[in-house]
This record gives sequence, C-alpha cells and structure tokens, in this order.
Amino acid sequence: MAESSAPPNASDTFSTILPAGSWPDPLAHCAEPLLNAWDNRVLVGEVTSEERNGYKGNRLFYTAMIPIDALPTVLQIGEGLHHKVSSKSSNTSLSTDGIAPPQFWIQSPAGPRYESLIAVWDNSKHTVLQPHAELLSAYRLVPRYLANGTVCWDDLSRPVYEVVRVEGVSTYTLDGYSTARVTVLRDYLEDFLKQRDCAAVAVYFDERFSTDDPGVADIIEKHGWHIVQPGRQFWFKNIDLDFADQISQVSCTELLLDPKSSPISEPAEEDLFWPGRTEPVHGKGKGTFSPMELAYIRNEVLSEYEQQPGYDTSPEGGWVGYGNQWAVSFVHRMGRNHLAIELRKLYEGSPFNVIKHYHSYAVPADIAIADRKQHGSRNIGVRAKELVSSFMAVNQTLAEIEEELGLVFTPADIGQLDPAVIDYSGWWTNHELKPLGYVAPEKMSVSDLLSRSKNIFNLLQRWQKAPLLQMAVSMGIKKSDVSSFGSVKLAATICQLAQIAKDSGLDLVTDRQLISPVWDTKAELDVLAPIFKLNAMRIMDAHSLSGGLSTTLIESLAAFGIDQQQYIGGWGRARFNLRQDHRVAKRNQQLAPLCHA
Repeated sequence: MAESSAPPNASDTFSTILPAGSWPDPLAHCAEPLLNAWDNRVLVGEVTSEERNGYKGNRLFYTAMIPIDALPTVLQIGEGLHHKVSSKSSNTSLSTDGIAPPQFWIQSPAGPRYESLIAVWDNSKHTVLQPHAELLSAYRLVPRYLANGTVCWDDLSRPVYEVVRVEGVSTYTLDGYSTARVTVLRDYLEDFLKQRDCAAVAVYFDERFSTDDPGVADIIEKHGWHIVQPGRQFWFKNIDLDFADQISQVSCTELLLDPKSSPISEPAEEDLFWPGRTEPVHGKGKGTFSPMELAYIRNEVLSEYEQQPGYDTSPEGGWVGYGNQWAVSFVHRMGRNHLAIELRKLYEGSPFNVIKHYHSYAVPADIAIADRKQHGSRNIGVRAKELVSSFMAVNQTLAEIEEELGLVFTPADIGQLDPAVIDYSGWWTNHELKPLGYVAPEKMSVSDLLSRSKNIFNLLQRWQKAPLLQMAVSMGIKKSDVSSFGSVKLAATICQLAQIAKDSGLDLVTDRQLISPVWDTKAELDVLAPIFKLNAMRIMDAHSLSGGLSTTLIESLAAFGIDQQQYIGGWGRARFNLRQDHRVAKRNQQLAPLCHA
C-alpha cells in the first residue's frame, strides 16, 4: 500500500481512459451508492477481506464528521482525505486555546483534522472499531451483548433496538481480515450530525487482486501506477502471487450523509393517509376519527416486537405493550393474516414512531375481509394455544395413569409446566413457549420453517424421563429395555401400550401384566410418525438446503400432508399436524391430540 506523488498531469491523462465516476472492473463495486434512499442503516466503519464481485481484496472504511461549510472544499481535495484514523498520543486533555482536540481524527492533506465517527486502534494482529462515544451518550444508549460477540446499543426510552450495532474486532491472518463493522440507524445518525452542523463523509481504502485484466493492464501501460483525481487516488501494479498478477487500489473520499432534519430530537409528526380514508390523519390526530373507526393491519407488524426484550405481546389477542409507557391494546385478530385496530386508540396510546410502523402495514378493509374468507380465522395464536393445551392434556392424562399405578407425579413433574400458572398468566408469558405464537408470514422461508419445527419439538422435550421411565417399568416393561430411551421415545412407548390395550379390549392399568408381554420395541404407530419426522426436521441444517429440498425433508413434510409444490411462494401456510383425531387422551386411547400450524 505504498504511496508516492502523482506524475505531472496524471489527472488529465487518466481522465481520458477512466473518467471521474467510472471504475476498472476489479473496483467496480466502488461505484455502488454508499447509502440508498431506502436504506435504514448506515455503515460508518468496516475492516474486511470479504470478496466483492468475485475479486479477493481488503477494505478499510471509516467516516469523518465534516462541518457543512467545509464540505464542498473537502470533497474536491485532489487526493481526498487520508484513509486512516489517527488518535492522540499524548495525555494533554486541552489544546493551548482551551479547546479539547478530537480523540480520533481523519487528516486532510491540507492540514485540518476532522473528527472521526469511529474510534480505531490496533493491538498485535487485532483491529478494534468502536462508535463515537458522544453518539452513544447523546441518546443514552444501553449496550446489549449477543452470543457471537456483537454489541447492540439500544434506546430503551422509545424503545428502539440496535440503534448502533458493533461487530468490533477484526483479526488479521494469512487469509486476510475477519470482518469488523459498525452500523447506525439512519434517523439517529442524521439527528446526531444535524445537532453538530456536520455531514458524514466516508473515507475508504479498497484493494482488489486480479489476473490478466485487460483494463488494469491498459492503465498500467499507458498511465503509470499512481493517478490522482478529485476525491480519490489510485495505484495499479503488476505483482507475482499464486492467485493474482495485478493489484488495483483506491483511496476515496465520498459524501455519505448530508443531514436535512433532526428526526429524533425534533421528530416530525407528518400527516398519514390510512387506507379507506378520504382525508389524512394530521399529526397525533386528535378529534379526527369516526366512532369505532378501524384500521386493518397485516399481522407481520408484530414481528418487530415479538423477539425484542422489554415488549409484551399476545399471540392470541395481537396486542403489544412496552412496560407502562405505551400499548397498542384496542385490537383483535382479523382472520389468519390481519389485525383490526381502533384507530383513535392507536393514536392516543402510542408514540408516533409506533403509529408510523403500524401504518406501513395497513391495508384496505376489503383486502382483510377477503383474506379471512380465503384462509379462515385460525391464526397462529389460536393454533399455538391448541398445541399447548393439547400438551397440557397429555400431561394430565399421564399423571392420572401414574396415580393409578401408585406413583406420585403431578402434570408439572411430567411436563415442566404448572397448569395453574399457565391458566393464570397465559401460555405466551413463558419465554420458552412464546415462540410458538410468532407470526407466520405466508412468504416464510424454509429456514424459518425448520426453526419452527425446533420450537415445537422443544415443547415435547419438556417431558421428563424419570416419571415416564417409572411408568413404563410399573406397567411391566423391563427397565433394561427402555433405560436408554429419551423422554419422547418413552412417551411413545406408553402410547404403544395404550394402543395394545385398546385393540385388545383391555384396561391399560389393571391388565398391564397381559399387555406388556405383547409390546414390541420395534413396533411403530402411524399416529406417532409425525412426531419423529418433526425430530428429523429439527436436526436438519438449513444451510444445506441451498440447492433445494433434501429427500429427508420432503419425506418428513409428507408425514404432515405437506406437498412442497403447494408452497413454492412461501411456507407460512404449511401446518405441522400432529393429531389423528380430537379426542382427549384417556387410559385406553392413544395419547394426546397434539396439533400446530
């Protein structure tokens, strides 16, 4: 990455073969916009060796805060700003004029230092990226640590999650840099810059390796290896590596974000046009609603809140609340895919950012009504409730059998769920059960389908081995024959005994000495096949399905009556049906109608 002065008239000659704004093929990705109009997140720092357009290479990306009045000059600097972040090496806290200098800055060739949005430092083979401390403190952001080492900074006052997302450490090896990356929600970054009367300017260095690229070869032959243009400078060299014989490098200075408003400090409550209304709702909309006026919302609106900490959500009712700060509560499910919300109450009980979020999922009433007619009213909340209720019924039946066998196990001992707690608090308040009721959008991916299979099977794995093993042994099964069984297989064994009793006209408990000798450890019940196919899906690796559905998955789906051809557009309507009939399990009947969709 050596640099030298540009040869005389390099900019003039270079413009004839590579005009400003165009790029050689290895660096063509640099022509892509740094920020699109629809982007919600802004990249402000990155160190990575990820390939781009098939070219190996490295990218160092940082962001400077440039005063608005200096912006035109900075963007026209002949070679751009220096492509690195410097930091103060002394312990001096104030300059001679009493003003604190920036702790981290990006240097201009003309002399000025511009404060960096990213703090950067190296230690051994590690490069650390951290966001500007004032950006975090300005909005009182709170860190949240993910298992992979990523740190998310949340604004819990609104709340808004992942205002800043930090994958903060890059490690250099022979394979290049592992990725470190810092992104910021666009509204927050724009607000931060506006309050400081600055624009965000990206400064990045990018290098790509190529082999016999004619465009690069032509540039090297005709114009030398170092060329300068306004806002960028290039280096092109012939090299001798196993995988490449050319290297193309650029140091570039480019406008990232020029703030136009302060959307966080001074949020605008703009007019919103709701489907079916002839007039917009102005601002917070006081006094502008008809009595009991409803808005119809696609239920994907709930996905924003279901997995975020701090929110209360009800899969059955479709309401959302955040502590005692706000709630969207005057709501009911409208068929499988929609919610109906009293519009006045939405405006009265929610902050404007929540109202805007709901507005983005609004549909006309006739669409919601037609969808309910087509898909019915059995939404995910109804189906999840039925699944949990069926599981609780199984536990109750098993406890009754245990009691008749002289064993002392409650439904809570068997299934780790206390019926009294579930009835009082609601099944969705249990953090392990709550995912069963997460929104199932019609365009759901196969990866999400497999994830849901895990959530369902996790419910079945709540069965405890000890009470089920004692039950099987008390029924006359040799302990050595079943001691290696897991809890689900033990439950299946009890189902097999119940089937034998039913087919023979015997009583499961009083006639157990006649039933257990007939039991065949290799026998399979058709009614239980979906449960074991569900387990097969649970252990599948979704990443292995990129080339299409595996034979194992197709066979597993067939056990639920799911034909892949019916779900080419998405798996949201696929149902894991684990039941054969609607009867509650009793002693001489097959256990438990378990169902889910």
